[in-house]
Amino acid sequence: MIIPGVSTFLPVGFIIFMALTGLAFTVILVVVIIALVRAGQGTRKLEREGIDPVTVLPEAVPNLRQMAARADRSAADRLRELDRLRSEGLISSEEYQSQRSEIIKDV
Repeated sequence: MIIPGVSTFLPVGFIIFMALTGLAFTVILVVVIIALVRAGQGTRKLEREGIDPVTVLPEAVPNLRQMAARADRSAADRLRELDRLRSEGLISSEEYQSQRSEIIKDV
């Protein structure tokens, strides 16, 4: 329906503005979705490690990364590294036995 005295023509600037607004909204929505997915993945990783993600302290995050890196290595690799540290005198016999028993317990 055409209303007398009202132009049905939209200025090009307005159309461009609306298109850019829609594009910006879409980009923001995609970024938020990606952030939520990544946060969920981190939560599931902590739960697999037996850690309650709600109570994790920020300073514990680097330790979790170190634990994950150690867990990625096989027990044999970890034992070889432990032997190397002992042979170079970087750890004591007590530390060696303690760490060795922890590695074997994890297997």
